[in-house]
Order: sequence, then C-alpha cells, then structure tokens
Amino acid sequence: MFTVSAADAKAHGLPAATISVSTDGGLTPFALPTEHAYLQLSGPPGSPFGLSVESVKAGSTETDLRNVAELRFEGQELELGAFGEIELAGAPRPAITCAAGQSLGRAYHLLALVEAPGGGAVLVDFGMGPTEPPMPTPQQLLEDDKAGPLLRSLQVSFE
Repeated sequence: MFTVSAADAKAHGLPAATISVSTDGGLTPFALPTEHAYLQLSGPPGSPFGLSVESVKAGSTETDLRNVAELRFEGQELELGAFGEIELAGAPRPAITCAAGQSLGRAYHLLALVEAPGGGAVLVDFGMGPTEPPMPTPQQLLEDDKAGPLLRSLQVSFE
C-alpha cells in the first residue's frame, strides 16, 4: 500500500486526510505531486492507466460531477457517460464515467467524490485506455479485472 498521511497532506496545504491505495500491477506512486493532489499513480507505458486523488470544492450531485468533468477536461474532446453510486473507500459514493481526449490519447475516466466533513471533497480520477464501446458505467469499472482491484483498495480517512 502507498499512503499519504493526514499530517503530510496538511503540511502541503491540503485538508487533513490520509489516503492509501495499492500499487500492485506496476503502478508508480507520486506523493503530493501538485498543489491540490494527495497522490497520483501512473501505470506502465503504452496505454493510459492511472489514478489521481485531489482536493476539490464540489457537491455530490450528478450536475456537480458533470461540471467537474467539464472543468477537468476543458479543451479536450469529452463524452459524458453514466452517473451512479459505487462502493468506494468504504461507503457509497457518487460517480460518473466519461471519455476524454482523442485517438491514442483517449481514455475512459471514472470520477468519484468522497465528501469531507465540513465541506469540500476528495476527487478520485481513475483513467484507463478505452476499450470497445460502449463506455463502461461506474459499476462496470469497479468490477473490471484491472481497474477493480485498484479502486477497491482505495482508503480515505479525514481528521
């Protein structure tokens, strides 16, 4: 497991949250890689496969998640997919799928929100190279042989 502690997050200017995730499968972890990110995992070369966990100010409705997707992938070709709740980090979480980018750079994304006590949230952005259409639902990605184990390993706790 790769972990970013609440103390390290707070020292980086983020809300105090401990984030842990498995790095099995050759994923390379990066702790606190940007101003708003707790961690990023990057998969092996050849196809998009990775995870980013970031602090955001967003609600948990379908409209909120669609807005997050549009802002996150601004300037890229974006196709919004299904909205639903999935079991993530120990509780039901709102999630949406989308496809962003073009050609070989196109990837499916699962965007899910883990709400923080007192406001704000942690955005989980899992991305992987596209498979054949149709775009998967949040639940299908959670059940995917490659994506599922990574997503199910995610743990988030706020202090």
